[in-house]
Amino acid sequence: MRTFDEGRLRFAFPQPWLVLKYDDCAYYRGPVERSGAGLAAVDFVVAPTTVPERLLLLEVKDFRQRAVENRARLGKGKLAVEITQKALHSLAALYVGARSNVPKLRPLALTLCAPTLALRVVLLLEEDPLPSVSAGGHLSTRAKLARVGSTSRRGDLLLELKGKLKALGIGAVLYGCDDVPAREGWTATRL
Repeated sequence: MRTFDEGRLRFAFPQPWLVLKYDDCAYYRGPVERSGAGLAAVDFVVAPTTVPERLLLLEVKDFRQRAVENRARLGKGKLAVEITQKALHSLAALYVGARSNVPKLRPLALTLCAPTLALRVVLLLEEDPLPSVSAGGHLSTRAKLARVGSTSRRGDLLLELKGKLKALGIGAVLYGCDDVPAREGWTATRL
């Protein structure tokens, strides 16, 4: 497995997969930003070699200890718009770069230009831990409301994201470090 750190999180991908830490790569930091077009970038672009015509656009949001400052982004659809923009901007710039034969993008060129490419946006959202069950097996009313609110907020965010991307033929999933399914083939852990 190859590992990449993004803030206070570590991602591990299988060795043969094509992984580009896109928002830090020379292509994005160079010609894309210098274009002046204001294009945003996802954190990772991943092409699993086990599924040749699939491309994952992985955006990482670590809101631990930042719940108050991010409440409006989570609750009013702003985060779904932000993620959608990053995904579409990234795809546009990657496509142009692949067609322009940018060396860093050559390994992704065939995947990016495949007519049957399956695109999926993956949002890895980390939030503060939910209140724990007390030693007596009970949760306070406040803790119960916090759990219900978090589940509802995450579900609403995923529905908004899927709604924005579905018409474009792009799938979307939402995970936290603890619930990335093994079938995904990659992992995320807190540092």
